[in-house]
Amino acid sequence: MGQLLSLARPYSRGMRRRKLSSRSGLDHGDAWAPVLRAAASRLSLRFAGERETLVLLLEACTERELQRATRALAAAEASAVVSAVTEALDRAHVSLEAVQGGRMHRDELSGALHLLAQRDEPPVTRALVGILQEQLGAHSDRGGPLPSPPIARTLQKTFDLSDEERSVLVALFAANELDDVHTLLHQQADRRALAALADVAGTTVAEYARLTAAGGRLERFGLITHGRGSRDSWSDVSLCAPVLFSFLSHTLEDLSGGVFAAPREARLTPEDFPVPSVERAVIQGALSAGRSVLLAGAAGVGKTEFAFAVAAAMGRSVRSVETAPRQGGGFRERSSAQDRMALARMAARLIDSEREILLIDEADAILQSAGGILGAIFGGSSFDKAELNTFLEELSVPTIWITNSVAAVPPSAMRRFGHVCRFSRPTRRGRERIISDRLRTAELPLEPDAARDIVRRYDLSPAAIDRLVCALESAPDRAPAELSRFADAYLRAGARGPLAHEYRPLPSAVSNYDASLCNASVPVAELLHTVRTRANSGRATRLLFEGPPGGGKTQFALHLADELGREALVQRPSDLLSPFVGEAEQNIARMFARAEATDSILILDEADALLADRAGAAHSWEVTQAAEFLQGLQSFGGTLIACTNRIDAIDPALRRRFHRQVCFRALGSRQILDALRRFFPDHQWTDAHADPLGAAPPLMLSDIANAADMLTSDPEAGLCDAETIITEIIANARARDRTRLVGF
Repeated sequence: MGQLLSLARPYSRGMRRRKLSSRSGLDHGDAWAPVLRAAASRLSLRFAGERETLVLLLEACTERELQRATRALAAAEASAVVSAVTEALDRAHVSLEAVQGGRMHRDELSGALHLLAQRDEPPVTRALVGILQEQLGAHSDRGGPLPSPPIARTLQKTFDLSDEERSVLVALFAANELDDVHTLLHQQADRRALAALADVAGTTVAEYARLTAAGGRLERFGLITHGRGSRDSWSDVSLCAPVLFSFLSHTLEDLSGGVFAAPREARLTPEDFPVPSVERAVIQGALSAGRSVLLAGAAGVGKTEFAFAVAAAMGRSVRSVETAPRQGGGFRERSSAQDRMALARMAARLIDSEREILLIDEADAILQSAGGILGAIFGGSSFDKAELNTFLEELSVPTIWITNSVAAVPPSAMRRFGHVCRFSRPTRRGRERIISDRLRTAELPLEPDAARDIVRRYDLSPAAIDRLVCALESAPDRAPAELSRFADAYLRAGARGPLAHEYRPLPSAVSNYDASLCNASVPVAELLHTVRTRANSGRATRLLFEGPPGGGKTQFALHLADELGREALVQRPSDLLSPFVGEAEQNIARMFARAEATDSILILDEADALLADRAGAAHSWEVTQAAEFLQGLQSFGGTLIACTNRIDAIDPALRRRFHRQVCFRALGSRQILDALRRFFPDHQWTDAHADPLGAAPPLMLSDIANAADMLTSDPEAGLCDAETIITEIIANARARDRTRLVGF
């Protein structure tokens, strides 16, 4: 526990020298002066014969008390004491007549008496100690809790402490602030030193030990720390640095400053994230009721930003628990699970639950260390899960917890959250809105459709979007065309770099895609209208695209996703099938869940390999795969497009579950001419050119596209004549037709 907040002493020495000095004494106008006087008085009763005790008493006395003490010494009956006092006054250039006349200042008196204290003469020390104790009323002190200034009582109310717990904190502060206390206590046996601290706190030794024990309320709240991580000696117990500074400044702001990260505003709205509106309402309802909410998802997907956005939408501010050490702030270099738990407990007491939301970011250390063995494996200390469960039950302030994974979080802890949200990346629309806003804020002169083009080609995490905008701001040339080229090069490099998972290239329709070149059995405009209408009304849409290879089924599905402004999730059999029993079924279930969570258009390519007719199944896993797909299909609420070249191979029961079956056929004569003009715009194409193509095997769009790719790939070869182009197209059609005939 002492590793979270370092011992207060090293951070307070400069302040202590400024506030307290054995020569200048206490600031008797300060609210802590009565506390420190009482502490010095109680320590003097236990260690009356120690020279350090005399220093404590000199520090605690006022100028008038020192004058009375000096006069009393000078009038002592013992000649040795009188002689010693006279000599000390002479060495300090102080006359007894001036003392008796009350004309000496405190610094002069204190200097003279310090010289007296340095003499190794026990009778003199005992006499001076006795007189100073009389001035402080030490012998009339009846014990009990120390007097407490307002800041101590404010802290007591904030953390719902008992009077005894408050008195322990006050005693630790007094021991830290009075000069020579630690020197005095270190000269004693641990038993005597512990008894002395208990005297100062006004408790018994047993009670003091109980209140400062590991697992006690003071330690669990992080108000005290244990040096070296344990309490092996009286000196291992001290105030945490933020509490010390709060006591010195008489305000809880220093305590809050050591617990919370610097505040900031939300940059986005909840609608920018892939969380359904119903779930957003559930999250806000749980927070309004003072419950805890857990956001779980991979790093960099925007969980923290979503937390700020939710709080802003509720009209509240976020108080985020500090996750990293601050220079000179009293934090240890590396936080442990117990330390983070103590910070969370302390933070929960410091926020205004009506106006603020507590954010515990990077909560993995707390949530995953409750498993015991996992804490030892992954570093940091671990604790019993009952402690975590109790904390979650007692946490009565609105709190958002953020973790990268829930795999190691105990189920008993998961059940205690008001809601658990599995967080994924922002949707395509959300990413487009984020990029547009960030580009506009940065005043970057990119082309109007730059954001849409970026999200069409890349799935960027919010962190990657921030890095992209920062990179564009540092681009050497801010001309729109140059910025676009710079952004494209940056994204390509990011997709190949160590953070490639944050710059995922997306499957998308080819640039300048022309849907009119598809010879579909259902008009293209009608298909687009159907899908858009059903999607906008929240209804599921299931389409089955079938036809020979090269008809443009997959490209048209990607075009639909582009037109709808939705991300395309393309899945092939190789993405789902597995040699391990049951894993293909799990992959199918995850596919549907991912598509629904990210609001993606689910495109299943080569569907016949996955949805084969169960009547001809040779293995049981073929049946279970089809059954799993059928179950997922029935519950899937999004848009699914399955593409196949072999419609007859698909299980009839699955075919019936699709709302519409669309056949992509060979190109018609008019479409052949349109495709020639689209792919070879430098030629003048007429109906005469289409005649030899009409006599060839049925042409698919891919036959013409592949010919264009081959013949235009070498810019030095020059422009091909029409005859060469037609010959290449026919060769492609015949090669494809032979392939289809042998069953591939």
